[in-house]
Amino acid sequence: MRNRPADSPRLENLENRTLFSTLNVADYGAVPNDGRDDAGAIDAAIRAARKGDVVQFDKGQYDVSRTIDAGDGLTITGVRGATLVRSADRAFAFNLSGGRSATFTNLNFDGSGIGAAGKSALDVDWCDFTNFARGVDVGFGAGTALGGHGSGWDPQDSHITNSSFHDSPGGWGIGFFKGSGLTIADNEFVNILNGIKSNNGGDTAHDITITRNYFSGIRRMFAELQGQVKNFELSDNYVENPVLSSNFNDNIHSLGFSVIYHGDETRNARILRNTIKCPQRPDGTGVRLAFELGNNFTVEDNYIDGIGTMTSVFMGDSSGPRSADQIGHTVVRNNKMVNARWGQGGSYGQYGGNASYGNNNASVQLSWDTNRHKPGPGRAGGGKSNVDKPNEQGRASDDSQTSADVDDFGAIYVTDLEPMRATSGWGPVEKDHSNGGKGEGDGQVMAIDNKLYKRGLGVAINSEVVYKLDGKYSTFFSDVGIDDAAHHKGSMTFVVYGDGKKLFDSGLMTGNDAAKKVQVDVNDVRVLKLVTTSAGDGGNSDLGDWAGARLT
Repeated sequence: MRNRPADSPRLENLENRTLFSTLNVADYGAVPNDGRDDAGAIDAAIRAARKGDVVQFDKGQYDVSRTIDAGDGLTITGVRGATLVRSADRAFAFNLSGGRSATFTNLNFDGSGIGAAGKSALDVDWCDFTNFARGVDVGFGAGTALGGHGSGWDPQDSHITNSSFHDSPGGWGIGFFKGSGLTIADNEFVNILNGIKSNNGGDTAHDITITRNYFSGIRRMFAELQGQVKNFELSDNYVENPVLSSNFNDNIHSLGFSVIYHGDETRNARILRNTIKCPQRPDGTGVRLAFELGNNFTVEDNYIDGIGTMTSVFMGDSSGPRSADQIGHTVVRNNKMVNARWGQGGSYGQYGGNASYGNNNASVQLSWDTNRHKPGPGRAGGGKSNVDKPNEQGRASDDSQTSADVDDFGAIYVTDLEPMRATSGWGPVEKDHSNGGKGEGDGQVMAIDNKLYKRGLGVAINSEVVYKLDGKYSTFFSDVGIDDAAHHKGSMTFVVYGDGKKLFDSGLMTGNDAAKKVQVDVNDVRVLKLVTTSAGDGGNSDLGDWAGARLT
């Protein structure tokens, strides 16, 4: 095993006086695009890392022949375009053992995924999974793209966000066993077999949130969840374009959201503001159900356009008889239901009569606009959920000039545009990296107050980046602040100009400040200028980020 390179960048957590390092797998022998097995080199980098360290991949393809232990407490991240390929057996590239934690960001997985076992804390943000036809890409066990071995992944305070699971017709996206704290938000599931899968074997899951996800081209169920749960929310998801056969029996498992959480432990389960648009009926029926449910659910304010039957509700406990107060009630009400061939459905089980239906029809007025933008990675404005948007959106701020949630579906990142002019007070303006030395591409993954950003501009003081917009855009968004690589030092201001008029001024920002949000109107603006200025105290550690900078 090679020792940690002496020149690894170090980040300091001042509160605990703990030194963190960024270790690049290239320093341990991993060479992208050479067609050779990189598993040993990647494993060496992870083994050399300590809790809190970052293990980084440069852009390019890395071939792995075996599953690599993900260590404990590490952030494993890539520069845009870093791809891990495991083509021989399509097994996991990484595995997270029980009792441990890991964060994966900005990585592409082709024919591979991330495994997790037992009670572990896994955060996955801005990752791309494809060609995982063996099964699931994140979390469940044999055949998952994200997670699980043995009895499966039991997520603890875990988050799967802003990621894409696509083009794997035989695969499942995310799988888990039960869990205590899992958020699946702002992802897309496109052209795969199943979106999300869980079966907790009669145990009780806690605090599960599935929100603002996009599903299209699903061949089976959008989500299949079974067992019992306390505190569950399925909200603001969007479904369209199911894959159906003209043969009725081929579609028997096309059940929409099959969420049969039930039994005497299930409490506070809510299904709210989801869109299901499945008018296709090649077999005469189409998708069998919008929602397959259990007891103690509230189902309201959803939009269903085209379905066989809206709901089927199991009111009971599959393990045996229970008293009526143990099972509770399920309420299905105030849902806009259009083109449901067999109507709103019904309930069954020991207390089938304890489910109530009311006001589910085509004339229902919902609390939200059914023409709102579709959700998915980087498009968190598609719904009302209170789940915090991670990473790409950064932190909320108390500054009245900043914005909270933004609706940026269809956004164009400024790093995909060619600037008219780009200058910086130290080195070049960096695309999708923080400012580094005087060379191009020598920065790191952008981070402000421990939040990582996949896209944006890294600059020093006295920088100026100018874009020709010609009135084609309506809003400019960004998070701004001093990059964490400045070790809580540094100071500058961030200013936005449109056709020479000041549109935003951050005021003095230091390395101790959280990110501030920029949201400015650029309708009719022909020239946009992004400027940083010195605070008058020199240029040491002045590493600024226009993080997630984009236009709509």
